[in-house]
Amino acid sequence: MFIVLASAAAALVLSSHGASCASLDVRTAANNSLFLKWRPSYHFMAPSGWMNDPVAPYYDENTRKYHLFYQHHPEHVKWGNISNSHAVSPNLIVWYDVPNPLVSTDPLKPLAIVTSWVNRNSPDSSLRYDRYGVFSGGAFPNDPSDFSKGFSVVYTSVQELPTGWSIPYKPNTETVSIAETTDRGTTWVKYAGNPVIPSPSDKWNLTGWRDPIPVLEAEEFRQALFPNDPQGTAYALMAGGIKPPHENPGSRLFLYRTLPGGKHLTNWEYAGNLVAGKINESWSPKWSGSFGSNFEMSGAFLLKDEDGKDHWCVSSSSQGDRTDPDPAKGTNWVWWGCGSLKPSADGGKNPSLDSSYLSLEMVGVPDFGEAYAYNTFLAPAYPPNSFKNKRRRILLAWSFEDFTFDPFSLGYQGVHVLPREAYIWSADVLDSAERATEKASWTATKNSDGSYRIKTLGQRPIAETHILRQTACGYWNFAVKAGGLAAGSGYTKLQTFESSSFHLTFTLTPPPLPSDAKASTWKNGVVLRRSPTTSEQTVVYYDAARESVLVDRSASTLLTDFVRTTESAPLRLWTLKSTGSRQPLEFTVFADNSIIEIYVNDVLTLTTRVYPLADDAFEVGAWMSGGDARFLKFDAFDLAGVQAFPERKKDTSLPLVWDGGEVAGLWDGY
Repeated sequence: MFIVLASAAAALVLSSHGASCASLDVRTAANNSLFLKWRPSYHFMAPSGWMNDPVAPYYDENTRKYHLFYQHHPEHVKWGNISNSHAVSPNLIVWYDVPNPLVSTDPLKPLAIVTSWVNRNSPDSSLRYDRYGVFSGGAFPNDPSDFSKGFSVVYTSVQELPTGWSIPYKPNTETVSIAETTDRGTTWVKYAGNPVIPSPSDKWNLTGWRDPIPVLEAEEFRQALFPNDPQGTAYALMAGGIKPPHENPGSRLFLYRTLPGGKHLTNWEYAGNLVAGKINESWSPKWSGSFGSNFEMSGAFLLKDEDGKDHWCVSSSSQGDRTDPDPAKGTNWVWWGCGSLKPSADGGKNPSLDSSYLSLEMVGVPDFGEAYAYNTFLAPAYPPNSFKNKRRRILLAWSFEDFTFDPFSLGYQGVHVLPREAYIWSADVLDSAERATEKASWTATKNSDGSYRIKTLGQRPIAETHILRQTACGYWNFAVKAGGLAAGSGYTKLQTFESSSFHLTFTLTPPPLPSDAKASTWKNGVVLRRSPTTSEQTVVYYDAARESVLVDRSASTLLTDFVRTTESAPLRLWTLKSTGSRQPLEFTVFADNSIIEIYVNDVLTLTTRVYPLADDAFEVGAWMSGGDARFLKFDAFDLAGVQAFPERKKDTSLPLVWDGGEVAGLWDGY
């Protein structure tokens, strides 16, 4: 390998306040010289290098630890020969690196399941089935009815590259393989009989076929869909799609199940599709994104609402049908869908590529911003005694960077969002039939009194985020100051934090209906990451006329290599039967240097990325642009110094390398 050397010609001048008051050329700055400038601290990240999807999350009931693997390319800043690294946590907030002693003893390279790159040219296919990548997958229980018996990692083994939904699919590009542990998750060994599911590429004209994710509610799934399957059957989704000339091309969630006999998780068969989408099909262009031409990172899970109804849901990523001014998003969407299962007439014995066992009733977007590749798992209730014998469904996702250069100067790319809990939100509302029954990301059932019962998939920060508040170095209640601001008063400074890491919760009075003439001027929210030196700032607000939460990043940085487009996410506010009033806007914001996560009413989630040039962009304030609005509450927590990985040193950068010409056509090599 060869060292990548970048020029150190960057001109960076600091004022006495630590703000950048000259220019900064991020393209020519020396390798790793900006490693800490925009790097988050209390979010899950690789020590350095490229990272992307969360992989195989699970909770070990015996050790009471959470495990999380992730796609990692150490010593490189771009995607390439991907392996899986590994960390554990007692609470999903504080993490510790766990390298597999069989493949790494370096805590800065916490690799756990690595590619067979060294055997890439072996004539023995059993040695090179994952030579070009250990891609994403899930943690499958060794006994679907007893999670205390541990988990195995089932992953996508990649033998051929390149692969992509819009190019021809090479035969045997992707197969499914297993890694096992006998010491509660420290050491991981690949199963000698890998791969356990061969590629179907000789039968199907694929766009992709990867990311095995388990159905953890396996027994409920069996009873609902395949009641004649043996108890203990495991089920998995494989994401991908079918190209023309197939009669009904489009994205697919392929369903697989284990067969009796042999070692568990090693004998599988195709049983149909959970979802079969048409090319670029959309449930609702405004509320639901698009199914595109190929699915990735897709899982199925069961949620029960407060009425006792079961909702079978999927979380998925799609490729091929997004037009967005932000180039980092590409053509990709993330989407979720919930509905009911339709029992298979023949038990899945004669599966069709066009079958669809899940009857969708609502489809939405879990995050309209910089979040992709959701993975999900079951975690115990928290606090432990709050719901006896109940588990929560936790969502994880990768947040990609938002710039247009090769970040040698940063020395890394990618971060994971804070874990989120999925649940079914419901309320009785007094809105009109036109507003309630729109085909969108909710269902509406008319009550006997004429009101509507609205249900949708909600997301909220996991309860364990209280740990962040408990470790805050400062707390302020601005309810009085913010609540007394006049409508249309513009920007009012509330606090300057010690760093770019902080947490806010605030509530705004309900805006008017979009049809109300007053809605045209109702735009209110907050200003984040404001610099008094450069006036860089990011504005987060609700636009009543557009019925959307917006993030105005036009002034978020002076650097033109970073994307500054405005993010937008639709959010309908309901007139609640319980109060007779419209919902207020309840915001929760987690800012951690370049990543900002925004939750509204525990339904909408939007992740955005900002990269101020100034080193003093620590100011926040109220933004009262127009319309009759008032803050009902406003709490602020300074999270300076809070670390997700407390045992890591501050600078965990590694020298960057180039893989040489041998990888041309496979990946960029750096």
